[in-house]
Amino acid sequence: MRLVIAIVLGLRQGEALGIKWTRLNRKHHSLRTPTQIRRHSWQHGCDSPHECGKLWHKTEPAGLCPPDCTSHGQYCHQRHGGGLVAVSVKSEAGKRGIGIPETLWKLIELHEAAQKVEREVSGTEWHEAGWMFTGPTGLPIDPRRDMEEWKDILRAAGVRDGRLHDARHTAATVLLILGISDQNVMVSMRWSDSRMLKWYQHYVQEAHRAVADKVEDWGTKRDEKWG
Repeated sequence: MRLVIAIVLGLRQGEALGIKWTRLNRKHHSLRTPTQIRRHSWQHGCDSPHECGKLWHKTEPAGLCPPDCTSHGQYCHQRHGGGLVAVSVKSEAGKRGIGIPETLWKLIELHEAAQKVEREVSGTEWHEAGWMFTGPTGLPIDPRRDMEEWKDILRAAGVRDGRLHDARHTAATVLLILGISDQNVMVSMRWSDSRMLKWYQHYVQEAHRAVADKVEDWGTKRDEKWG
């Protein structure tokens, strides 16, 4: 379900993983994604970060860690600020709502019913926070795990390897094939810069065919009109 949303709605990874059920407009079948799930690096909470991380400083090959390295906060016993964090979407365009096709809406309802069963099976182990996509105990999905599942599906389907973000390109290109106006594409993809159209929409064979068919249709109507 998570990956279906990526391809159909073109959501960024963090946006999709950050969806909460409360962000669904059940009356108008639309969605708002004002938050994202991000993985933040852990920070040292101790008084001597360099000494704390000395077992993990990398000196070979040269240049991996500077002499005064204060990284490796994930190993600090007083670490803080890291792990999966929900952050706000910065741009106003990113906060726009997006309409959900009816078929996708029905799949979301099925996913909601399946999650309800998972919640009941997990019992007291379930951490309820309202996430649409979760692990077995209700916690949000790690972006790295999300990427691994994407790669597994690509291999199983026998298609070329690709980034998860490529699904966003697919969604934008489908809107091009469907003949959606640039203005509406900007709204649907939540862009504020029109240059994104050029970067994300790829003129595939279907787009060329659609143009040719429209020209043919125009020519036929013209001949019928003028005899």
